[in-house]
Amino acid sequence: MYNNYCFGGCYRVVEDITCLKNLLVEQDDTRDDSALIAQPATATAEPAYSEVLRVDFNNTELCTGCSPLTCTVNGEVVPVGTWRDLLVNLVEMFLAKGNPEIGDLFNKPLLPGSSRPFLLKEKPNGASKQISTGHWIYVNFNIAFLVDIIGTLCRYCGINLDNIKIAYTPKANARTVERTMAQNGNPIPVITVPERIFDVLREEYANGFRFDITALRLLSNKTGAEIGAALQSMLKQTLFHRGDDVYFVPDAVAGDKIRKDLINFANALLDEYGFFEIAELYRLYNDQLNPKCIGNAADFENFYEFINNREDIRIVAVPNIRKKIVISKNGNAWGAIEDIAGKISKVVHDEFGGTVAEEELHARFHAVSVDLLEKIIRNCAKELVRIEINGIGVYQTLDALGLTDDFSDMLAETLDNLTALDISPSEGNLHTALSLAMGVNFKAEYNIPSQAVYRRLIAAYYKAEPAREWKSGIFSEVST
Repeated sequence: MYNNYCFGGCYRVVEDITCLKNLLVEQDDTRDDSALIAQPATATAEPAYSEVLRVDFNNTELCTGCSPLTCTVNGEVVPVGTWRDLLVNLVEMFLAKGNPEIGDLFNKPLLPGSSRPFLLKEKPNGASKQISTGHWIYVNFNIAFLVDIIGTLCRYCGINLDNIKIAYTPKANARTVERTMAQNGNPIPVITVPERIFDVLREEYANGFRFDITALRLLSNKTGAEIGAALQSMLKQTLFHRGDDVYFVPDAVAGDKIRKDLINFANALLDEYGFFEIAELYRLYNDQLNPKCIGNAADFENFYEFINNREDIRIVAVPNIRKKIVISKNGNAWGAIEDIAGKISKVVHDEFGGTVAEEELHARFHAVSVDLLEKIIRNCAKELVRIEINGIGVYQTLDALGLTDDFSDMLAETLDNLTALDISPSEGNLHTALSLAMGVNFKAEYNIPSQAVYRRLIAAYYKAEPAREWKSGIFSEVST
């Protein structure tokens, strides 16, 4: 239900032949060891694949009917038990380490749609577990959902899911596997995806691969590999997963150099501006990506998350602007927008003398699109206005509009005259009075593009007493 809040990692693991051999010998003493060692790349040893699997947080339904065996977080071993026990043990670990995020869960929910804190003061109805602080965790969920919660908790506490290694096995095999591991002192055996599978996916599935029964059977026939549940899980972790459940070999989307250049450029934008717009990064790189794999900004967002390996960033939608940006995990979207707005105003004033073409300003601030640039200026850079000169968008500082030095005095005098005549200083009345006083159509003469810019201009140039502000279209006196 909440899989979209968890993101599995992209990694290829290396097969431990000795460990795998020892495990298989325990299960079947008649097996030919030499045959096993001679064919490490084949995916046909289904008994081994069905014994020990690794959690894929994008496909937690694969954990149904299974028991966890081991867990490490950033290389540190976490006690396991049942899935419920593992969830509790992770909470205890984060509490013991003083994780700065875990404390919030005493007062707020972990999962979207929930209204109660994740760590409860009172024991709830239904299955629950008590932790060392005396609080309770509600655990009355199926296995797949418990694994979802584990992934969400770890990500909430700042852990990259690539660094969470949870091995599990079907419940029927759990005791045998655990006994074998304990007797031999071996680590969990892991699985290599045969390279010929990637070759076939590149050559014959250029439009992507879906993990349905027919497609898996055909892939197995073409590669000669028996693709069991564990190999499927590992394959899904290695391939790029588009939002419509179509999978691609990563280098079919973009070559290794392009992927590295993309990430390096994105990191440079973060260093320079503190954030960047995900759709603008897509615009800059879309001609270097395979259009059969990446067809729009949403696909690109998934791909960026897939190839990005930084733990300290997140993608957020900026409130009221409806643009997605990449920002540091602890960053504030509006704070970043306001920071860049200040830089934009300074650049327009200092570097361009108060007037700059929109495209030129966009080239200077290439972390955002032209559209987002306009929204940032309109919402946060009140001293800048956008006008059009000969059909070309131009940004100007208010003092670059060409108003004379005595405009503030003229504005104050005009307002005093309206007050004396008992005429409301509405937008229209004030504009008419100013135009008569100046002998020109005020808005037309100074190329004022909108009522919003007009109001900002009046507010900026009014320096007299009493103080005034715009309320419901009236430049009213402010009551003290």
